[in-house]
Amino acid sequence: MDKLTDKLKSPTIRQILLTGSPGVGKTTLVAGVCSVLSNSQISLKGFYTQESRIGSSRVGFDVITVDKQHQGTLARKFQGNSAQRKPRVGPYEVDLASFESVALPALKKGSLSENKNSVMIIDEIGKMEMFSRQFENLVREIFKDDSCIVLATVPSMARLPLVESLKALDSSFLVEVTRENRDELSACLAHALKTKLETGKK
Repeated sequence: MDKLTDKLKSPTIRQILLTGSPGVGKTTLVAGVCSVLSNSQISLKGFYTQESRIGSSRVGFDVITVDKQHQGTLARKFQGNSAQRKPRVGPYEVDLASFESVALPALKKGSLSENKNSVMIIDEIGKMEMFSRQFENLVREIFKDDSCIVLATVPSMARLPLVESLKALDSSFLVEVTRENRDELSACLAHALKTKLETGKK
């Protein structure tokens, strides 16, 4: 973990990409980091995705802004009776209109001074979200902005062109989340992000 901390201190690293097997706890980790940062008067922008369940059964995924002010549907299990054909990933239909209505405003960047005291959360950059061309273009724009500090999650197995290009950036650093390191990672990432913002103010 010390090596990771030293790497994250590098001023060239502006985007931290979390990856790991499905269900390992990436979103929970991001939420934990955000909880620590919000207590430090750091501005948080962006969104999470979370499972939607009925009882013990997962029926889909929702998108929710980090300030919890807006929530929408990302995907639901295909029922075979949709009036309008929607893009699908496995058994799920993606509700692009609902996703974009929540995610796109949450990712809109502020002024340069605002960005220097904020962290952009993008959970996640995955197959479902990538059906939105507007989302893809906005993510590319965010990753090109030197004033943006980003914490994002990406799939571990699907090789999406956008994700591969983001991983290849000199300003990006990929961190694998495991059940063994996720608790320790929370404090490490929160500290690294706080340090970056404090350094950027100087």
